[in-house]
Amino acid sequence: MKRSSWLTLVGIAGLVAVLAALRGTRDDAVSPGPQAGTTLPAILDFGRGTCVPCRQMMPILDELRDAHAGVVEVRYCDLGDPASAERARELGIKLIPTQVFLAADGSEVFRHEGFFAREAIDAKLAELGWIPRR
Repeated sequence: MKRSSWLTLVGIAGLVAVLAALRGTRDDAVSPGPQAGTTLPAILDFGRGTCVPCRQMMPILDELRDAHAGVVEVRYCDLGDPASAERARELGIKLIPTQVFLAADGSEVFRHEGFFAREAIDAKLAELGWIPRR
């Protein structure tokens, strides 16, 4: 492959990555709810990649997903995705970001609108009995 062709491909790949980051595309944005067959409680975070507080929530969601893997399912629901937008309508989401806490049976047990700090989320998870108190 010619050097100029290689550089063009690298440039296009970089552009695609930047556009995906700006759009807020995430691997876990595909499913707007707990995975079928799971019995874990879940936190659904509804947002959009163009929303600054929503983007600020993303690293917190990643930390929560890692810290509570196998105990609490953490899902980001990008409202640019039709399935996530439909789920948001079903739940009556009016503001983003909104975090909805669902019991293992799928019933809503708590809702928070706006930016939600990691420490406050962990405190709520402990209050619900989903994780041990610290």
